[in-house]
Amino acid sequence: MRIFLDVEVHCADGPCGRLTRVILDPWREKVMYGVIQQDRKLPVRWLLPLSPIVIGTPNKLVLRCIKETISSFEPWDGKATATPRDRDLDFIALWTFRKQAEVQGAALGGGTPESDMLILGQDVEIQAADGYVGYLAGFEVDPATGAITHLIVHRERKVQTVDITIPAHEIQRIQKDVIYLISYRSILDALPSTRARRRPRHHLSG
Repeated sequence: MRIFLDVEVHCADGPCGRLTRVILDPWREKVMYGVIQQDRKLPVRWLLPLSPIVIGTPNKLVLRCIKETISSFEPWDGKATATPRDRDLDFIALWTFRKQAEVQGAALGGGTPESDMLILGQDVEIQAADGYVGYLAGFEVDPATGAITHLIVHRERKVQTVDITIPAHEIQRIQKDVIYLISYRSILDALPSTRARRRPRHHLSG
């Protein structure tokens, strides 16, 4: 199952928001939740479990539920006590997510606490052993477990911009703003790629 970042979310009865981020367990390399924002003007966001996801494309994430179901998901309001800066919102939201987990006594994957989760958006760089590769466009995950099987990386080449699919075993470590890989760029460039079907929302130099 593919999950692309910063795409429209569609329920069975029509558009229902936008997937702005994912929350993952970096130790077990598992996607735990998506974050849906229904209205860019409103601060309320919702934690999307993987179970309602039917399919993901470079421009859309399709759910099997109806719009009304979204409001029954766990709310995730990182803007409640935060400043307008997006990076600050991430830290406040992660703190909120941790506190929710502590109150509920929640633990994931056989005991990993929620406080170990990372919030990733489209601003995450991908670094090979010898430098910058591109930025994170999304993930391929096992729909049953959420385990990441591949990274989908937006790579800007001289001739055209492509999405390359990098196997999870190439991941060295995952941090908030950067995912580090084991291999060199020449090896990654030999992997299969597809022409990017959407214009990047921002440019990262490197």
